[in-house]
Amino acid sequence: MRKKILYIVEADLTSGSGKCAIELIQELKKNSKFEPIVITPSHSSLNKECDSISVENYAVHYARTCSFGMGIIGWIIAILCRPFLNFYAYKKMAKKIDFKSLNLIHSNSSTIDFGAYLYKKLHIPHIWHIRDFLAFNQLQKPIIINLPKYIAQNSSQIITVSNQLNAFLKSKTKCGKIKTIYDGVYRSSIDKIGATQFNDSKELRLVCVGNYSRIKGQDVLLEAIALLPAQVKKSIFIDFYGANADGFLQELKAIACKKSINHIVSFKDFCCNVFKTLPNYDIGVQPSHTEGFSRVTVEYMLSGLCVIGNGDTAIQELIENGKTGLLYKDFDIQSLADKISYCFYNRIEMSQMGQSAQSIALEKYCIEKNIRYIVDEYNRIVL
Repeated sequence: MRKKILYIVEADLTSGSGKCAIELIQELKKNSKFEPIVITPSHSSLNKECDSISVENYAVHYARTCSFGMGIIGWIIAILCRPFLNFYAYKKMAKKIDFKSLNLIHSNSSTIDFGAYLYKKLHIPHIWHIRDFLAFNQLQKPIIINLPKYIAQNSSQIITVSNQLNAFLKSKTKCGKIKTIYDGVYRSSIDKIGATQFNDSKELRLVCVGNYSRIKGQDVLLEAIALLPAQVKKSIFIDFYGANADGFLQELKAIACKKSINHIVSFKDFCCNVFKTLPNYDIGVQPSHTEGFSRVTVEYMLSGLCVIGNGDTAIQELIENGKTGLLYKDFDIQSLADKISYCFYNRIEMSQMGQSAQSIALEKYCIEKNIRYIVDEYNRIVL
C-alpha cells in the first residue's frame, strides 16, 4: 500500500521553488511506494500541472510564518488571524482529505505555517524544506517570533538547499536534525540542448533570469552595464526574463532610459521554457541579493554559460571564482562591471569557465540524483 505524503507548496511555477516542488511531486507519482497529495494557498499553474499528471490537489488559504508587501496594518492583521486561518484550513481540508491516512507532511518553504499546525495537532511526521533567507533577514516581516526555533520545534526533519542555510539555522537553534540536499535540474532537459558554442565575435550576449523585484538585484546589473567602457557597451546586449510580480519592471525600464542603455537591454516576460533559450547566450548573470540556492544559476551552468554572480549569497557554493564563473561582492557595482568587461576581452577564458561549470553541474546538480536523497529521508522517517 502506498504511503501518503501531503505536500504543502507556497509558490507557483514562475519561481524556482515551485519548479522544484512539481518535479519532486512528479517523481513521487512515479514511485510505487508513495502517493502525493498537494495543497497550495490559491489555485495556480502548479495545481494545473498536478491535474495534468493526475495528482490529488487542493487550494486553501492557510497562515504564513511571515508577511510581505502588506504594510504595518496588514502585518498586525496577519498576526491576529494566524490561528484562525490554520483552523479554517484544517476544517475545510478535513472534508476532502483523510488526515489520519497521511504518513508524512512536507512543507516546501519557510513561509508555510500549515504543516507545523498539522504536525502539532495530528502528530504526523513533518519535513520542513528551507529554500531561502527571506523569512529570516527582515525582507519579509515575521509573524512568528524566533522563526528558526519555531521551525526546529515543529519538524521531524529539516532539509536546507545549501550549506549556508544549514549553518545559519544551526547557529540559531543548535538543532541536530538539519540536512543539506541541493536542488537541481532534470538531466533529460540538459541532454536536449547541449553546450553553448564558443563566441569569438565582437558581440557579447548576456542573460538574467528571475522575477522582476528589488530583491533580485536587476537594478544593480543595469547600473553596472552603464559603467562599462564605451567599446564594450557598443558590442553587448542583455535579455531579462521574468514575471512582473510587484511592479518593479517600470523602475528598471526607467533606469535603462536614464542611463541611455535601453537600446542594448530587453525586458521579456516570464518564459516557462527559458532553459532551452540559454545556449543562445555567453554569460548568465545572477545579481540577486539573497539566494538560498539559486536554481537559475544551475541552469546557466548546465547550459555551458559563464556565470557572474553575487558571491555573498549561497551562489558561492555553486561557483568557484575564476574557475567555474566569476563572483563579486553584493552591491559592488564597479566589480560587477569589471567582471563583464573581463569576459568581453577574454573570450577563451570565459568559454572555459562555462565548460567547467557545465561539468560540475552535471556531476552534482541533476535533480534525479538529488530527489533520491529526499526519498531516502521519506523512507527513513516513514518506514
